[in-house]
Amino acid sequence: MRIKKNSLYRLFFCILEIFSCHTDVDFKKKERCVMLTAEELKAIEDQLGAEELIIKKMKTYSSQLSDPQLKTCCDQIVAQHKKHFDTLLNHLQ
Repeated sequence: MRIKKNSLYRLFFCILEIFSCHTDVDFKKKERCVMLTAEELKAIEDQLGAEELIIKKMKTYSSQLSDPQLKTCCDQIVAQHKKHFDTLLNHLQ
């Protein structure tokens, strides 16, 4: 699926607005302040799938490696993309 440049900018600024509109430290009490279009929701869904794929691949690579430094690197990548996945998912709930 190809997304227009303007749609990506709009999605980026919507996500920034989601992050910036929460002034409470307790993020569990956050409220939605942005309504996303169907195209933007699809883009987020696609990104969730990409994050999930990276996590699966890096876990597989890590399990097959014998070098501890490379294993650690893969594990760090898994942790980073798990955070990305969780952040996107939390904004959709």
